[in-house]
Amino acid sequence: MSQTYVILVELGSLIENLHYGPYSRYWWEILSIPDANTQLRFPIRAGQKTNACLNGRDFYIIVQISSSNQMLPEYFCQSGEFWVIETSATKAVSEVYQNIFQKKTRYSGSIIMGWDNKNIIDVLSSNIDFCPFSCKLGDYEIFIYGLGSSTRSDWNQAGNGYKSSIIHTYKKRAAIFVSEIKDDKCYIYIYQDFKIQKTFVGTTPDDIWKNSGYIQKFSGKELFGLEDQITLQKLNKLRIPQCAPHEWNNFKLMKKLYEYHLQRQTFAKIEW
Repeated sequence: MSQTYVILVELGSLIENLHYGPYSRYWWEILSIPDANTQLRFPIRAGQKTNACLNGRDFYIIVQISSSNQMLPEYFCQSGEFWVIETSATKAVSEVYQNIFQKKTRYSGSIIMGWDNKNIIDVLSSNIDFCPFSCKLGDYEIFIYGLGSSTRSDWNQAGNGYKSSIIHTYKKRAAIFVSEIKDDKCYIYIYQDFKIQKTFVGTTPDDIWKNSGYIQKFSGKELFGLEDQITLQKLNKLRIPQCAPHEWNNFKLMKKLYEYHLQRQTFAKIEW
């Protein structure tokens, strides 16, 4: 296929309950970095609009929030009077192209969306406070989309705000199992058909997963994603106090910085 030039017409938006909610794993794409042992993610922004010229015609494709479930992305593609709405960018642009030219040519949705273009990726990834990531546990992919830290060893130093999800069977159908720490308790929410079907509450990740009766061959900490080295590194970094220049007048924050970075490395008898 010859090189396709793509223009980003609209950046689109990040939406809290979509990009950091129970179905957030469907709103982030993996960008594979050549010759590297890591994978980065960038958001599928609601309202992102791109323009690509294929075979002399302009194709416009827009990311929409699905009208049928309100939790997943869908793709509106139009060229002239031809348009479709599909569940993937590849399906959308390929169907419109085939309707116009009567050829079974298949185009990559990632290319048409500009997701193979570093400049567009950099724009889509701008102003993001936290980028979700995932880890493997056997055949499962644990998607971590929220971090929070504490000093509790039985939580592996995770804390309020920690969120992860895993796909598993519930009543013989696929469901999303969300593990969350909030209000100093551990929760498991089972989402199916875009609704919470079951909730479990406990004091530790191990206890709550054991009591749920699901996926018993792994510990609760593992199913939360709390035994993964990348997760532990990110939690450790989160516990290191930081500040921006405009926060230098914040006494409480500066005191934390002093206690963490300086006081613990000085002699206790020194008067400050």
